[in-house]
Amino acid sequence: RFLREEAIEAASIAAVARAAAGMSPVDRNGPASATATHTVSRRSDKEAQKFAKKAAKRAAAALAAAKEAGDILDDEDLELIGPSKFDSDALQTEGYVFGSGGNIGLEGMTKEEIQEMQRRLAPEGTKQYYEPKGLPPGTEREYGPGYEMVTIPAPIRDQSKLHLRIDLDSAMSAQCCKAFAGTSSLNPMQSEVFDAAFHTQENLLICAPTNAGKKNVAMLTVVAHLREKGIIKNEKDPYAAYSHIGDDGGGRNSSSSQ
Repeated sequence: RFLREEAIEAASIAAVARAAAGMSPVDRNGPASATATHTVSRRSDKEAQKFAKKAAKRAAAALAAAKEAGDILDDEDLELIGPSKFDSDALQTEGYVFGSGGNIGLEGMTKEEIQEMQRRLAPEGTKQYYEPKGLPPGTEREYGPGYEMVTIPAPIRDQSKLHLRIDLDSAMSAQCCKAFAGTSSLNPMQSEVFDAAFHTQENLLICAPTNAGKKNVAMLTVVAHLREKGIIKNEKDPYAAYSHIGDDGGGRNSSSSQ
């Protein structure tokens, strides 16, 4: 008698929980999102569904125990719980799906139940990826009055994937390098346009943020021009070659301005 009352009470709780979670007694066609790529659920909805599943497990276990003890002879006894009419088949199915009841695992399932379970599985070859979330290791937090400062360390990059940085000593003569005193290599932007700026007479349009190194690109073109004119090799200081630009050959400047 006690087991019968316990089963009815558990069934009532399961029915109420399913209704609160917006779940049907048994979704015989599989989850609604089986063919969807994305689903959006509130945390409260997930918690309600989780509670409903647990309640279904307890109800299925209580029903099995009551039937085994003889307290419930047929399913008509369960109509006493009212309009919800405890669905024993639904609870048994939920017990198999969610892993509860007297029969757990494939051994306790019929051929039809195994086929139903297989039908609910994802297509062969389906891959799921769960991206870990959170701040990377080495993150530092500093708390102040009314604020929090989070310092995230720079990622460790693969050196083989970094942009090429041209070494000036190997790319130009010692005389040309004097125009870039204090600089041993070009940055990635300068290295990208080096061939066009230093080895061709092509027009260049350089768009880069402030302090990105555009002046050094312009200097590459100046040094290349002086080198082609045969001026830079006769000067100890490449900057002194500016005075020769525009000369008409007799030492006079053909331009009105230096």
